[in-house]
Amino acid sequence: CHNGPVREDWVNPTLPKPITPDPKYPGKDRQRQCDYQNIPPCGPCEGLGGIRWGDHVSQFNPIDCEVVAHPEKIPKEERAPGEYPAQGYASIEGGTRNPIEVNPRFWNGTYVNISNNIALNWHGDIAMFQYYSSDSSSFFIQSREDLISSKSAGCMVIVDRKKGSCECLDAIAGIMHIGAFLENDPFDKVNLSPDEGGLAYLGRIKVKLQSQNIGVVLADHYMKWAFHFLVDVESGFPLRLYGPFGVRQEFANWRTLGEQDEGSSLQPNWHIPVDCIRASAACEILDTLHVEG
Repeated sequence: CHNGPVREDWVNPTLPKPITPDPKYPGKDRQRQCDYQNIPPCGPCEGLGGIRWGDHVSQFNPIDCEVVAHPEKIPKEERAPGEYPAQGYASIEGGTRNPIEVNPRFWNGTYVNISNNIALNWHGDIAMFQYYSSDSSSFFIQSREDLISSKSAGCMVIVDRKKGSCECLDAIAGIMHIGAFLENDPFDKVNLSPDEGGLAYLGRIKVKLQSQNIGVVLADHYMKWAFHFLVDVESGFPLRLYGPFGVRQEFANWRTLGEQDEGSSLQPNWHIPVDCIRASAACEILDTLHVEG
């Protein structure tokens, strides 16, 4: 899902073993956490989690989900592709764990709500995306050359428009692949099989998001490693991303970058101040961008 040098404390890709079923909470183990290690393999609606307030299997409300069809009933050409738009933006509601971890060292994480926006802008030799509000942006920028070579994870730029501050740092990880949940992600160098943690299509489902008020949606359900990704069958846009010890992001109001959304805080601001503090050599990539003060 990301290419580039990995921070030392994130190098180990080992996932926690599947949750031992608890007779007090039947079925909740596979609802909260389901990945390539589970036997039998994960099916549609499993592993989607829900609103969480603790790490225990009892400490979450599962998302409402109904199985519509298993994978063999949906031909590949009829599935909504598992990808983000190369140039688009949307609102995000949901929650995240603190700290975000792959394999928790201590099962005492705390959970907070998130409410912001996402914008993607892959163009030419540059891949960019940002999480943003009306007052701030966190940009992640990486060259296509580094996406291919993995020599650099690129940079992260934090802009606080209220304080008038801007700082550019080394990125924690390479930029998220827009095609991470495609069968043939061109930047996936590992390309594992589904039983090793690679991409698996789990089927078609009906879900009612918990943090976005958009009613019941028909979605295609993808899984890769620890992550579950839902795509709206009708629109083709991402609907939801979930990791059991990370984020629960629910997307709505997708627009392409060319669409205007006047008067709305959803419209992304791509301006990076020319006097932004550069604390990393990776920030040289800013010289290739059109930036404004």
